[in-house]
Amino acid sequence: MKNLFLSIAFLFATSMLFAQTALLDEDCVDCTVPDVQQRDPISPIDRVVFPVVHINTSVAKSWGNENNIEVNQNGAGNYSWALQDNLSWLNNAEVIQNGVQNYSLVNQLYYTWRNDASVLQDGDHNYSKISQDWDDNVAKVEQRGDENQADIYQDWARFNDAAIFQTGDLNQAFQFQGGEYSTLGYNKARITQTGDNNYAKQYQEVDHNEVSVVQTGDDNSSFQEQDGYRNKANFDQTGDRNYVGQFQVGDDNIATVYDWGQQGDDNYVIQDQDGEWNWARIHQAGDRNDSYQIQKGKRNRSHADQHGSDNYIDVFQDGNLNVASATQLSGDNNILFQKQVGDQNSANARQYGSNNTSTEDQTSLIGYIGANFNNTSNVYQSGNDNFACVGQTQSLIGVTNFSDIDQIGNGNAAGVHQNASLNSNSSILTQDGNLNTACIIQNGDTSVLNQ
Repeated sequence: MKNLFLSIAFLFATSMLFAQTALLDEDCVDCTVPDVQQRDPISPIDRVVFPVVHINTSVAKSWGNENNIEVNQNGAGNYSWALQDNLSWLNNAEVIQNGVQNYSLVNQLYYTWRNDASVLQDGDHNYSKISQDWDDNVAKVEQRGDENQADIYQDWARFNDAAIFQTGDLNQAFQFQGGEYSTLGYNKARITQTGDNNYAKQYQEVDHNEVSVVQTGDDNSSFQEQDGYRNKANFDQTGDRNYVGQFQVGDDNIATVYDWGQQGDDNYVIQDQDGEWNWARIHQAGDRNDSYQIQKGKRNRSHADQHGSDNYIDVFQDGNLNVASATQLSGDNNILFQKQVGDQNSANARQYGSNNTSTEDQTSLIGYIGANFNNTSNVYQSGNDNFACVGQTQSLIGVTNFSDIDQIGNGNAAGVHQNASLNSNSSILTQDGNLNTACIIQNGDTSVLNQ
């Protein structure tokens, strides 16, 4: 074990880690670990209670131009309602129900124009509802299994496209596209669920938005909400009891749970974007992993990758042109925080092993200046029970902070605090072995430390 102490432009202090979240030393400021967020409880979803009929019943109504309705019901106690109303034009509705006591409602309402709806329910006690208003809407519900429920609502939004595919039992899906003032449209939504007791909800306001979800397994749930222009959100879940929430306000944001998305059980993802041209990407493989990506501002980028179980990633970006990369591979119980406030911060952390903790806190106070990053932090941890903490503040044009921490071994602790108010700071800290501790405090200097 090696302990080093220097003071002039920087300070090294030693202490022992208390579990993962212990302070390095009283003098090593800003080396506390933020609280881990608690998962929001997923509220139970009220299922639609629909009337039970004992004979097949079909009601079809059409007014206007070139409407076409076809209904085919096999089994007993199925109910179908299809209404194409008011200023209809080139509308089409097709309902096929196989099994018993399925319930289907199709309403293409009021100003309708070139609407198309198609419902297939293959099983028992399934429920579907399609409501469309104003032109060029397309909706499709396909359910195979028992007691599935689907609801598609497209209102006052042109050129919309929505589709729900559910295979299994007790699945629920809801899609809303449009809004009173959405007159351009071009929204697209897709939900595909395979398994039992899955839930998905998609809500889109304004124009040119795209959402898609694929859920395979049981008891998975998701919520996607978009308000703005040209936003894209998509994900793929495989396993049981997983949750994804994607929320976008603004324009041209992209949120994705990529490359087979979530693989495993009891995983949790939140992606929340408020601004323009933000990009968030997550991949999870394992069980009980949590990932949060919160972005406010413009042109922020965040990438998170988790392999293992019981890992935690929390990324917060508030500003412009920030870049964050968080990777947890081949280990369990790792914790990783990245907080960026201001413009042009760069944080990169990689964890290999178990029970490692890394926190990077960056603040830039001068806004966007030039092409370089104001604060740069890199953390590499390979081993178990390592702790790394970086705090960077930049407040003068032309000065920057740079920190690089490499920990190879077990039980190492490193803290770096940099304040670039007059001069630039640069720090490279390498710990190779076990139970090394180091703290660097800089107010305008360069340091290289090997342990």
